[in-house]
Order: sequence, then C-alpha cells, then structure tokens
Amino acid sequence: LFSRRLSRLLSLMEAIQPHPQMHALLVGGGPAEAQVAQAASRYERVVASGRVEKAEIPALYAGADAVFACYDTTLLNWRTAFPVKVQEGMACGLPVVVSKGTWIAEYVAEHGLGLAVDDKDPADVERALVQLAGDRESARAMGMRGRALVEAGLNWDAAVGRLVSAYDRLELE
Repeated sequence: LFSRRLSRLLSLMEAIQPHPQMHALLVGGGPAEAQVAQAASRYERVVASGRVEKAEIPALYAGADAVFACYDTTLLNWRTAFPVKVQEGMACGLPVVVSKGTWIAEYVAEHGLGLAVDDKDPADVERALVQLAGDRESARAMGMRGRALVEAGLNWDAAVGRLVSAYDRLELE
C-alpha cells in the first residue's frame, strides 16, 4: 500500500526540486497520510497538509497552477477511472497532469486539458511541469477548455438531468 500510493507523489516531489519557483501541496488523508507527510518533509518546497475541510478546498485550487492526478495504473480501476481530482481541476480552470496509459490520459489529450506523464519517472513529470510553467498561456488555455467542458454539461446538475431523463424513458418502455 505504501509504495503504490507514494511512488507517484515521490516522482512529483523529485521533479520540482531543480526548480526553485515550483512548489507542491499534497492534500488528503487516508491510510498513507503519515508516510506521505514523512516523505514530503525530506524535500524542499513540498508541503503535505493531510486531510482538509471541504470548505478549504476551493482556496487550495485557487492557489494552484496545475493539478497532479496520477494513480497506480497497475490497478485496472485507475486505468479506466475519471478521477474526481481531475474533474475538480477542470472545474477550477486548471491544467491537469495525469498518468499515461489510462482512459483519462486519452480524454485529456483529445480535449487539450493538460499532459500525460510516465508517473514513475520523475524526469517525465519534470518535463510536463516545466512545459506548463514555461508556457503559461498554453497552460491557461488547457484549464479554460476543461472549465468549458464542465460548464457545458460535465457537472452534477447536468448528470442529474440525464439520469432523471433515463429513468423517465424506462417508465415509458
């Protein structure tokens, strides 16, 4: 459990070290929270906040330049998932960095929402972060495309409408 959850975050932590202008904020609780905090303490400009209150989350996204949403792709569910973190990043108009070889990587590439990386390779993570930091206009455009998708129907209100409509059609059949 420890290595699976932490390895992708270690790639991120290592990737930002050569770049003094880059910082990483690792947010969230769970079974690996203590290990993530311990690992983060060994790196400069990496903060592991642990679990936060729901009301604090919008401000955290507002202070971010991108969202790192890489997960253990040896697990089938992560290869086919649409992580909430990606959706939240899109809703906040941020580019997303996701794991190569996943459905979400294909979606991100198709819509120009961010970059896919080999999340076990700190050099590849670094390349993506440098690309986003070096071309702020392109990164901003990626984020705005994600925001537009959310506003156009990739949201709870639209999902409820589609679900109710599907139930209504079932009743008629």
